[in-house]
Amino acid sequence: MFKTETENKITSNFFKVPNDIFHRGLSSKAIVVYCCLMRHAGEKLKCFPSRKLIALECNVGVTTVDRALSELVSAGLVKKVNRNNVIGGKTSNMYFLHDG
Repeated sequence: MFKTETENKITSNFFKVPNDIFHRGLSSKAIVVYCCLMRHAGEKLKCFPSRKLIALECNVGVTTVDRALSELVSAGLVKKVNRNNVIGGKTSNMYFLHDG
C-alpha cells in the first residue's frame, strides 16, 4: 500500500487525546479534527498537515475542516499560525495544540 510522506512520519500505532476534549461542548467534527491534529503532532504538540490532508483523513470536506479549526481556536485548544515562504506567499499553517 502506498503511504504519503506524512503517514510515513507517524511512527506509533496510537496517540493520546485528553479526556477533557469530550466535556467541552465541541461538535463531533471539531473533535475528529482535533484527534487528527494530535495524531500528526505527537509529543511535540505542533504539526502542519494541509487542510486537504486533514479533510481526507477525517472523511469531511475542507470547508468543514475550516469550521472545525475555527471552533478549536475559539475554544483555546489550537493556535493556528500562517506560514509564508521567503517571497511572502502562503505555504501552510502551523498548528500548536493545547492538551487540556
